[in-house]
Amino acid sequence: MEAEKQDALLREATLQLKMVKNLECWFRLLIAMSGIGIVLVWWSFQTSPGKIVSGISGGVVATAAFVAALLVRRGIVNGRKNVAKILGLVEKGKQ
Repeated sequence: MEAEKQDALLREATLQLKMVKNLECWFRLLIAMSGIGIVLVWWSFQTSPGKIVSGISGGVVATAAFVAALLVRRGIVNGRKNVAKILGLVEKGKQ
């Protein structure tokens, strides 16, 4: 494999690893938001019955954040697989 092509693949792998790290930060943020939503639901049940709006909004936040976290997690896994494939091509080209 040409050296230029290998360099381009290594740059692409580096950029994708950077994006995977960004996705990991988003994943942690979404899990935290899901936890905050769960706390809102719990709080609404522990206080007076007039707090039903906070319970509903907490449930919506928790559910939406959890679903988004699942999607981001899938992106992380697929990104890591893609980087492994790229690095495999570079290694194969060096031989």
